[in-house]
Amino acid sequence: MNGRSISAVLTALLMLIVTGAVELSAQRIDFGVYASAGIIIDQIEPLNFNDKQSNIVTNSNSSVTISITDQQAVIVGITSEGDKDITVTIMSPSELILDGGGANKSIPFLLRYAYSNVAVSDGLAAKSSAIEVPSGFTSVTMPMNRRTAGVPLPPPTPLHTGYTVPTTKAYLYLYGVLGPVGSVNAGIYTGTIDISVEYAGNN
Repeated sequence: MNGRSISAVLTALLMLIVTGAVELSAQRIDFGVYASAGIIIDQIEPLNFNDKQSNIVTNSNSSVTISITDQQAVIVGITSEGDKDITVTIMSPSELILDGGGANKSIPFLLRYAYSNVAVSDGLAAKSSAIEVPSGFTSVTMPMNRRTAGVPLPPPTPLHTGYTVPTTKAYLYLYGVLGPVGSVNAGIYTGTIDISVEYAGNN
């Protein structure tokens, strides 16, 4: 059986269009984003597997991997009060499905993610200090400012009139594996990744 090429783009809508001819084009993932009051999440850019491998072929049982070190990994900025901890929860599908799923209507997908909280204003620069979250973990709690050494920081300044709580920026890095790609039907494959960020505990 001849393979058919696949165009695989993970963006904000996990959508894989499989044509009846030779091309599977435009695969996207939708990031549902939820943030507590006082937390700002930057717009999420596409995660595009075709930027890593332009020709992805059905019936090949091959996979395409985007790792944290690849330029195609998505960088998500999170801005919040710098003296607090946040909890990030990410829920991802294990496969992309067509018309509700079933035989020849799914492609495996594994999301991986990491975070960096060293108060660096640039996401690319912060990547070198990123901490990868082990596969299978759906949430992580982290301080907005990672302390690597020295005495503990002083307690937060109590809120009072005229005082603005300082903010800082942390980063998420989203990447993963598409496949193995087997024999799949033509159509649009979809899925959604939900990302929520909230202040942890009694912050």
